[in-house]
Amino acid sequence: MENKGIKGWLSFSRKERSALLILIVSVALFFLVPYIFPKKQKELTVAEDVMGAKTLIEGKPSDALFSFDPNTIDSVGFKKLGLRDKTIMTILHYREKGGRFKKAEDIRKIYGLRKEEADKLIPYIQIGSYNVTSTTRSVPTFNGKQYSFPLEVNSAGVDHWAALPGISLALAQRVVHYRDAIHGFKSIEQIGKTYGLSPQVFDKIKPLLRLTPEITTNIASTDHVSITEKQTVATIENKIPVSEKFNINTASEQDLLSQKRIPRSVAKAIVIYREQHGLYQQVADIKKIVFVNEELFARVEPYLKVE
Repeated sequence: MENKGIKGWLSFSRKERSALLILIVSVALFFLVPYIFPKKQKELTVAEDVMGAKTLIEGKPSDALFSFDPNTIDSVGFKKLGLRDKTIMTILHYREKGGRFKKAEDIRKIYGLRKEEADKLIPYIQIGSYNVTSTTRSVPTFNGKQYSFPLEVNSAGVDHWAALPGISLALAQRVVHYRDAIHGFKSIEQIGKTYGLSPQVFDKIKPLLRLTPEITTNIASTDHVSITEKQTVATIENKIPVSEKFNINTASEQDLLSQKRIPRSVAKAIVIYREQHGLYQQVADIKKIVFVNEELFARVEPYLKVE
């Protein structure tokens, strides 16, 4: 009786045997799947996912590197090259301060740029030509105008200064304000004392500057004009025929000097200012020249005209 009960537990019906067979096959397939499908492919996919995550974390590019000029490329371009945001900001700040890359190896000077990053980028760096020693050159326009250089420091306007590399509009205004406050620059080196003008930027723009001695005139030298002289000038103005006045839009320095009452410094400045800023709209425009104050203007205005 006992043996019969044990035998009953160990025997299976047809339906039970079929279910058991299906279970055994399922378990076998579960263990055989890794061998049926290549494990290497799975590992490769995981490795790619890890690399993708690393790219997002480190900011490395998925595309191939490309040729670029570190002096002109923008932040988006640097990002595509795989540089980190902090490094990009360092480079842009360096350029804003007047820094410039003269050769590919100069990229190594950037603080925070890793050696392996520099090694990877250097073969792709192509620096454009830049020659500050030429006597006359054009630089990027400012406010839609293009300016020639060298720049006459005692007659140049704010826009002209702002066209210089490394000089912002605010800094250009500061230079002109400082120049007016000291009645004109007496030397090129004096410009370097402008508040906010870094030594690096000053060294960069120095070859583009020119100081003409005749224009370096202290405004105080014109303050001695007497009331009698002013009255004389007013009388002369009424007597000089228009045909005998000099057109400041066409007259040369020598033309202006033929009138003895026009100082050499004024004659030279009138011509230089015209070359740098274009034609005069009215005679009063010469007062935009840094040292031409009201007294000096009153002395020369009777002999000038605009056509």
